[in-house]
Amino acid sequence: MVSLSALIAAHGQPASAQSSDGQPEGDEAGPNIVVTARKREERIQDIPQTVSVLTGEQIEELGGVRNARDLVQLTPGVTFIDAATGAVAEPNIRGAGQARNPNADAAIGLYRDGAYISGGNLGGRTFQRFDLFDVERVEVLRGPQGALYGRNAVGGAINVISRRPEFDFGGYVEATYGSFETSEVRGALNLPVNDKIALRVGGEIANQDGCMYRRSDNGSCFDFLDYHAGRLSALFEPTDRLEIMLVADYVKSEADAGATLFYTDAVNFVRPTDITTVQIDGSNLFETERANFSLNARQDFGWGELVAVVNHRIGDSTLLSDPNGIAVPTTETDRRVDDTAATFAEIRLQGDAEKLRWLVGADLFHLSNEYLIEIRGRALLGMAMINPNNDITTINEQRSYAAFASLEYDVTDRLTLSGEARYSTDRKDGEVVAVTVTGAPRFPDFPPGSPQANPVIEADNFAWGLTASYDATEDVMAFVRAATAFRAGGFNFEFGNPCDQPGEVPGTTCNLIDPPLTYEPETSITYEAGLKTQWLDDRLTFNVNAYYIEYSDLLANVNNGIMAMVDPLNAAMFLANAGDATAYGVEVELSWASELPGDLGKIRIDVTGGHQSGEFEDVPAFLTTVADGNKIARLRSFSGLINAVHTLRVSEKFSLVSSVTFRAEDGGFTGAENDFALDNLETLGARIALRSDRWSFAVAGQNLTNQRYLINQTASNFRIADARRIFGFVTFRW
Repeated sequence: MVSLSALIAAHGQPASAQSSDGQPEGDEAGPNIVVTARKREERIQDIPQTVSVLTGEQIEELGGVRNARDLVQLTPGVTFIDAATGAVAEPNIRGAGQARNPNADAAIGLYRDGAYISGGNLGGRTFQRFDLFDVERVEVLRGPQGALYGRNAVGGAINVISRRPEFDFGGYVEATYGSFETSEVRGALNLPVNDKIALRVGGEIANQDGCMYRRSDNGSCFDFLDYHAGRLSALFEPTDRLEIMLVADYVKSEADAGATLFYTDAVNFVRPTDITTVQIDGSNLFETERANFSLNARQDFGWGELVAVVNHRIGDSTLLSDPNGIAVPTTETDRRVDDTAATFAEIRLQGDAEKLRWLVGADLFHLSNEYLIEIRGRALLGMAMINPNNDITTINEQRSYAAFASLEYDVTDRLTLSGEARYSTDRKDGEVVAVTVTGAPRFPDFPPGSPQANPVIEADNFAWGLTASYDATEDVMAFVRAATAFRAGGFNFEFGNPCDQPGEVPGTTCNLIDPPLTYEPETSITYEAGLKTQWLDDRLTFNVNAYYIEYSDLLANVNNGIMAMVDPLNAAMFLANAGDATAYGVEVELSWASELPGDLGKIRIDVTGGHQSGEFEDVPAFLTTVADGNKIARLRSFSGLINAVHTLRVSEKFSLVSSVTFRAEDGGFTGAENDFALDNLETLGARIALRSDRWSFAVAGQNLTNQRYLINQTASNFRIADARRIFGFVTFRW
């Protein structure tokens, strides 16, 4: 989906063109927006792929975003996976994305300002709130991006682009107050130092003191928030051909654990009737401290351009929760500590001639992660031989290196061929140290220091993409594309209890399925055809595409057959290569922007819809709970989104800007076993604002119908979508 007004000052001008108050200049139609989805500037409608864009102005007009879930609510073709806690949530494109388990990789390439930022366990598989602060635009590429973007871009890639410092003094400040006693203040200031150096300083503070949910033990608030973040950006342009930008972020946050679990009983697990009370009698805290440092440099040689991107991200997070969700005399506590450091670096040389566009580059990604899970307060449940209270520490060291290239050639004035290729090598060195509180091995068959507890995973991959596009007219383009992608392999950290002793019962006292120690990379090839068209002097855009995906060694989250509520010691969740799979889908996008008759203002309507389906094939025999023909987890059979914005001039200085967002999703299952169906959802959001060049007064609402649908269900818990929220905004720009 593309914003269709107020995006770019002139045809072909980069999307970064903005006034000093952070608002885009001009009102060019959406098809003319220029993006960098293929690592070079080009008009979005000229890209022979399925690409969506949300600009900073469109995000504001539609009510703003505070987290990745909010972003997905406004983004076509993307859904959101909420597992037992928001700390392990992740975006999902075309069914790719279900990496709930520790040390697993997301199946969507997550980028900020061109740098890969995914990595880590608590919050490492989605964008953080500070990534979505002061955004210029968000580019979403649907379909495999393994050649240009590399590791884990199986379903696509999302690149969040922050606003740059400008050489004009200006800025904004915004105050928000809303439901559940939520208060927020954010702002940014441009400070031109001289004609070669400009700074942009920004920050955000947010607090929630009211209750959406209350604890069952004492009636106090379960949900809360205390958030502080700051950013400093510096742009240095010593010559007309060289620019260097440095960005530093720091954030500290304390919030509830997000594990909104609603247990009923340990046998039936029926849907809860009381969704405002969280069954908890223990700790509840998600505390995180993160920093992000990035460098983007660009040197223009005339015949080509050299680009360098470096990003370093560190984070320390602690999650405290009550995992059994039942108020009992002995409080059970779950303490998780995640320390992550990740570095990404890319350098590339690119250029274009009259008919030829080329690019060569290389990148690296280093990740160091230590993850501790500490369980206390578990009852012995008759298992006197092994104490169920334990400490599990996993250490994950990753190294990834790659070289890539792309070439695009205009065979004729109408026919263009392009190819992309990447060769990469990955290595993961793992260590699992699992002991009970007595010091005994947590998994007797895999004691600390054994070869099984020190896995090493190595894999090489060659990814490619081939595209042909044909311009039937100036406003009609057809394309076909074939491309591959891969998702890195890894190691599991829970092994349950193998059935190797007399009298053990599979699925009751020992594993129904033995978790594999390691799993291989997942690979895929996608075939796609599309049509991109513009009509009525670019006021109307109609795009359609169809795709077919063949997966090999598809990764799936699977349970060893023992429910955690029945036997928390021997229950285990793990990732496994679940055989092959196929998926297909059709996606349609329609955008219309126009001046209305008389003095009725202008309107922009963006509509997208898609049908998807996919199922497993050739499932390995040991995965007895997953069968051939099972649907791919989290793949919605239908998803649709409508964003509409109306702007009306009400006086010489003020305009009234109103918007509506409606999202619908149907079908799908939470897991590969297909035991639990996802709830259908229909959510409505709206915003109305009175806006001048300097002032804006707005009211916005999310989930206005207050639909409380399930966003996750397993054999032991439910998680419910958030309640309706209403916010008021006051913004001043200068």
